[in-house]
Amino acid sequence: MGTGVLQGVFGVATGILSARLLGPSGRGELAAIQSWSPFLAMLAMLGLSDAVAYFSGKSPEEAGSAWVSGTTFALVLAPPILFLGHWLMPWLLSAQSTSVVSMARWYLWGLFLIYALQWPPLASIMVKNISSWNKLQLLPSLAWIATLSFGFFIIIDPHFVATTYLVFMFLTSIFVMLVARRTVQGPYSPRLRFLSPMLRYGLPLAISEIPAWLSTVGLPQLFLATLLPPQELGFFAVAL
Repeated sequence: MGTGVLQGVFGVATGILSARLLGPSGRGELAAIQSWSPFLAMLAMLGLSDAVAYFSGKSPEEAGSAWVSGTTFALVLAPPILFLGHWLMPWLLSAQSTSVVSMARWYLWGLFLIYALQWPPLASIMVKNISSWNKLQLLPSLAWIATLSFGFFIIIDPHFVATTYLVFMFLTSIFVMLVARRTVQGPYSPRLRFLSPMLRYGLPLAISEIPAWLSTVGLPQLFLATLLPPQELGFFAVAL
């Protein structure tokens, strides 16, 4: 509960900071860059982080292998979905400029890499030490606050903000992996025999997450990022 409250407070703070720093058009461009990429990157994970949690709990002595296997399988299997998203991005963001579309494409690839490196070890940590996992849930919010706070000292634009956020999130991914290395039992090597059972477990969960994600997080912003120019989209993002 405490973590949830803190995430809400951080969300209010970052919403104000991003609006003040970027203005309506800049906030709209940032919203467009960050609209479709999280959704597509989540799909590209194929539910493998959920599978890591399940198999880490089922066989604690193989939790390290489950984590590394989940990351490896995600990196190997996701490119077709990412290439499809890359190809569709001009249509998905048809109301945005070519520079925003280009940045959104690179943001998709960078965000997926962070998900692949961070989500599986987080899942294994959740099984082994729920207290540590709970604290690590604050890292994305802290990375976002660090990104926007950094913006006070330089002239920023939405492209810089998106890139800086990816850098901070990559650093948090390294930290999560270090925590997992200390928390989760080894060995830390991928096991091909995990591939089929992980996909059988993870894919139905990934599909079931689509309507839940759209209904609670992203459907209005996804839809409007396709239709609205940056300034109107910026007003909507701040109001939301």
